[in-house]
Amino acid sequence: MDEKSIASLRGTQKLSLDARVIEQAARSGCTRYRTAVSAGISPDNLSIAVYGDSSGDNGISPFARAIGIAFEHWLIDKDAFAMKEAYDLMAGWRPEIVENFIDLLDSNNLAEAEARTAEVIDRRIKTGEGPNLIFGARLSLVTASGVAHVRPDMLIARPGWKHFRVGEIKSYLDLDGRTDGTEIGKAVRQASVGIVAMRQNFGVDSTEDEVDLILRVARNPGATVRTLDAGVEVSSIMEFISLVPKEIKDALEITGGLTLSSKKSLEKIPHRFEPACKGACALYESCHTEAIANDELSLLGPNAESALEGVSGLSRAIELASGAIPLNEEEERVAPSLVASWEMSESLEKEYPIG
Repeated sequence: MDEKSIASLRGTQKLSLDARVIEQAARSGCTRYRTAVSAGISPDNLSIAVYGDSSGDNGISPFARAIGIAFEHWLIDKDAFAMKEAYDLMAGWRPEIVENFIDLLDSNNLAEAEARTAEVIDRRIKTGEGPNLIFGARLSLVTASGVAHVRPDMLIARPGWKHFRVGEIKSYLDLDGRTDGTEIGKAVRQASVGIVAMRQNFGVDSTEDEVDLILRVARNPGATVRTLDAGVEVSSIMEFISLVPKEIKDALEITGGLTLSSKKSLEKIPHRFEPACKGACALYESCHTEAIANDELSLLGPNAESALEGVSGLSRAIELASGAIPLNEEEERVAPSLVASWEMSESLEKEYPIG
């Protein structure tokens, strides 16, 4: 892939990817989101560049963020005593040796953090010696758009292992197997980005397909260790990375090689709007406005949009619901349900008036 072409798409934007946006791009059906990430731009930064703000943040409230920071500090403080307790009680073994590079990351000594990460991982792979837990690891991740860097929350190696398992620390409560599956899946995919980076740098045998999630519990020891298979997620991340050249090629053709940081250029890239994008993508507000202007059925959500396949738009669906005569087989199929739903809605409004 021509570096100049990629640079033209990115414009003045620096490469700005992390595990969160990469895992989301790997599972996203939105061409616009995937294109931004393929070009090496986080949607947050792209939203600021194009629209002047990042109106659709990553959905983490300041309160939740504070809990997450406090939980991670508690786990890692005092030579990771709380983390050791969690593994001892929940996983049946106790990590003894800890390596922590977080201070290097916090002080922006990124090259040193990456070099020391490589040093201890190499030693472990070759000799089986070294830390059982690594915090603050920094790993390069090569894509067609450039070299990104990811920071797994932790790397785990049991005594005798010559490989690692990637771990993610999440501060939401583990509800004895009833934890939100969406959140669990997101955490596993983020860890999977770390697995791909590890294998790029240290070989396919450097990590397992399993990942450890560290979640809060409201009882002793205060944290739980859940080991989950990430094989499918790792494959999806690798597939996305392999498709980055195609995503870039398509974007160059659509935009004529102009930067994505231009509103006119960006909005040439097809979007896939869903109400669930709110709180998950910084481009939500702009795509929402676009969906309204285009009369998109996507405003109703994916289930309703799928059920109304063949209807030309939201306004036409409202017309059919109000009793308009269907013009084709697709409209004939959905019209009775729309009319019935509309009548039910009016009936409920009369019975339970708002205000």
